[in-house]
Amino acid sequence: MKTILSSLIALAMSTITLAGDTPTPRVIVEFFVSVDNDLSYLRSSGTSTLTLNSAFELAPHRSVLGLLIEDGPIAVVVDKPDGEILKLVELASGVEISVATGSTSYTLESGRYALHANRSAFGISWPDSEDNGPSSFECPGCLIASSGDNLTLSPGWGDTATFTFEFTSEVVQRIGIVGNVTSDEVVLPTGTEEEDVPFPAGTTTITATSTGTQTLAALTINFGSSGDSGGGGSSCSSDVDGDGNIGFSDVLIILSDWGACP
Repeated sequence: MKTILSSLIALAMSTITLAGDTPTPRVIVEFFVSVDNDLSYLRSSGTSTLTLNSAFELAPHRSVLGLLIEDGPIAVVVDKPDGEILKLVELASGVEISVATGSTSYTLESGRYALHANRSAFGISWPDSEDNGPSSFECPGCLIASSGDNLTLSPGWGDTATFTFEFTSEVVQRIGIVGNVTSDEVVLPTGTEEEDVPFPAGTTTITATSTGTQTLAALTINFGSSGDSGGGGSSCSSDVDGDGNIGFSDVLIILSDWGACP
């Protein structure tokens, strides 16, 4: 068992539970950046597992996954194939360790960490007793842009992504969509603005499909509340369009300006 001790470092898919007055350790996906990689996520039997390139084929793109550990320590298991260069970084100190090939358990104290993958082939699992929220994602060729409470997922050209959620009671989530994104259980926004969408108790599935005539399909989910911008723009540096929310519209602006900074 390898232990990394220190204070805070960095993308959400589990939530706190209470046993008496003692908080249960919590893993939060705080940021996540990855392009053209197969994303899988599954929450089942008290464990969350997130995988890039599930067959662990090496990809030409790097990825960064930021984790916030609350009320640690907590043991996470990282799977790394031979040929991948994967670093576990403690963000507060900048200290990096090389993740061993195979399946290795690491005990993380409270703080922020990042997994930095050179070839985007790894998996990570952690204990998760949450009953609400995302239960599974399958997003082939995925563009992943996550910061804070906002997560944007877009399948690759010609691919279909499936996102499944489980809630024990009705929950309102702020959702934005682009392109061919559908659901039989919830009424999704029809325009370009993000909207509050009631999710019923039980299972909700949302699909995003890239087609030959409509290549861009994307789903943006806000897992927290966004503050009132007061009409004066946003203090968030990631809120590029200044609408008080970090969403897919901000990603589109960044992509349109891609290249050398003048």
